[in-house]
Amino acid sequence: MSTSILLFHVGTWTLMLFGLGHLFIDFMVTRRPDEPSIFGVMRRHQVKLPGRKIQLLDFVRGYSLLIGVLLLAFGALCAVLVNSAPEILVRVPLIPFFACGVSAICTALAIRYLFAVPILMSGFACAAFGLSGGLLLSF
Repeated sequence: MSTSILLFHVGTWTLMLFGLGHLFIDFMVTRRPDEPSIFGVMRRHQVKLPGRKIQLLDFVRGYSLLIGVLLLAFGALCAVLVNSAPEILVRVPLIPFFACGVSAICTALAIRYLFAVPILMSGFACAAFGLSGGLLLSF
């Protein structure tokens, strides 16, 4: 396995672990019987969306689950792509750069709004995809 393909795998697995971690945190932290008092406040606050009015807590939980699923699915799609046809990275070297771009956007958003773990996970995936693409272009 070439180094560029190995790095692409590192990026895909990082995104999949990031997505699984997101789902795990949602299920383990936000669904405890001894929930923090802020959850009660969020439950009482209603958010008006087009055609629907929901609790702020449900909105945040739903969005968190959505992000976890999308990270997991994007990582899995990249893994299936490179596992089924590793030569595609050589033929279409823009694939790692696209994945790098998606990860870079996630990293920028994480830096702006989140904390160390999402910053590190998305940044690590971005670096792996970027190095993968860079190595492909150097040949």
